[in-house]
Order: sequence, then C-alpha cells, then structure tokens
Amino acid sequence: MDHENFFTWLRVNDACEDAMEWVRIGQHTAETAYASCEPPEWLIWAAGTCGIESELIVEAAIRCTMTAYSEPDWITWAEAWLSGADRSRPAAKTAADMAWSAWLAAEATCVSAEVARAVVAAVWAAWAAGATGTDRVNWAARATWSAARGAGADTVRSVIPLDLFLAALNNGEGINHGQRSRR
Repeated sequence: MDHENFFTWLRVNDACEDAMEWVRIGQHTAETAYASCEPPEWLIWAAGTCGIESELIVEAAIRCTMTAYSEPDWITWAEAWLSGADRSRPAAKTAADMAWSAWLAAEATCVSAEVARAVVAAVWAAWAAGATGTDRVNWAARATWSAARGAGADTVRSVIPLDLFLAALNNGEGINHGQRSRR
C-alpha cells in the first residue's frame, strides 16, 4: 500500500496523531512503516485494526512482556498459554491477579519505573489473553507499550511478520469497519 493510501487508512481508522505524523514526515508506505516502526503498541494497533487473528496479537503481547517480567508463576502461565496447554479465562485471570498483587507490593516498596512497567505489562498481557474482541487488542497494545523498550517492535514482528500484515491490509480486511480498537 503506497504512502497516500496508507496515510488515508490510518486517518480513517483513527490512528494516534504521533503515528500519523511519523508516517507523514517519513513518507512511509505500509511496508516501510511496519518494517521500521519502533513503538510496538503501534504495530499491535495496526495488526488488530486490519484484522490479524487476535491470538497472534496476544502472543506478541505475552512475548514482549516476557522480555521484561520474569516472575516464575506468571512465566509458567505465559508458557502454558503460548503452547496452547491452557488458554482458559480462569487461568488468564489468575495470572492477572498474581501480577496485580505483585504490582501492589512493588508500589508499596517504591520500585523503579522499569520494574513497575514490567509488572503492569504482565497484568495487561494476562487481561488481553482473557479478553475478547477489540478489548483483546487494546490490552495487548497496552502490555507491549508498558513492557517493551528496544526489542519490543522486533518481538511483535517476529510473531506477526510483514507479509502477514500486508496480506491482511491488502485483502480488504484493512479497514476494520466500525470495529476500531482504541490505543
């Protein structure tokens, strides 16, 4: 998708102003934007908006979070979700509750912002796994925003490769008519 059509797609689907400005200034096409975008939450939003399977979006969020959050029980849940062994809502809720308890403990001890972001990402990734519809994309985007700095966008691209994104975007699924996710 060329720059003009991609920019129109972003506008029609209510992309954030920062992303639209980045695309406009860089004259990015869909391909160059997806390949070079650094904020992982923008990639998650774009993937969800063009109709990428929500399980892939949750997988990307969980994998991003695993780079920042290493609490053993949460990692056990994440690995079970990723392997398909347990993708139940009760398991996701338990993982979110565990991470929320860790957040409360971290907040009480004044941990670093980096640790706090990782714990919050764990909560949001678990909420994404237990959610449905656009809520799933919203929580996944929040998790990647919170967890991932640096390699986050590469993690998302490893789960949702460029060719899959472009296929969804170009196969008429690119505009998520009335089902826009909010960042």
